[in-house]
Amino acid sequence: MTASISGITDLGVIFEETVQVDNRLITVPRPLGSSSNTTTINLFGKTRTITLSGSHSGQGYGGGQAGIKAFITDIEDWVDSSLQSGVTFTDSFGFTYNVLSSTWQWVKTTPGNRILYVITMQEGGALAAFNSPSS
Repeated sequence: MTASISGITDLGVIFEETVQVDNRLITVPRPLGSSSNTTTINLFGKTRTITLSGSHSGQGYGGGQAGIKAFITDIEDWVDSSLQSGVTFTDSFGFTYNVLSSTWQWVKTTPGNRILYVITMQEGGALAAFNSPSS
């Protein structure tokens, strides 16, 4: 299976997908009790976060600096939550994620000038469209 983002033409070369699963526990100390005597509640369940690391040379977007800029624009538009409606990332195992953040670094010394990027996402279905109330 290949990792993909709906609406993104090409992810370039993906180096790794790092997944972290967290349990959102709430720990409540008991009044006048020891810290070893607490109540722990799993109220919010678990969350799965994935970090995608890769590089992109602009291929799939026409190549060169213009292609790299188009890729960056697509990713930054995806991070803009108002444009995320229906746009998700599906990892190599079929889990679906919404984007949380992205960073990229321009590497001018590599052949073909590439960017290195990191995208962090959280598991979940596609976000619903958000329409702000008009004034």
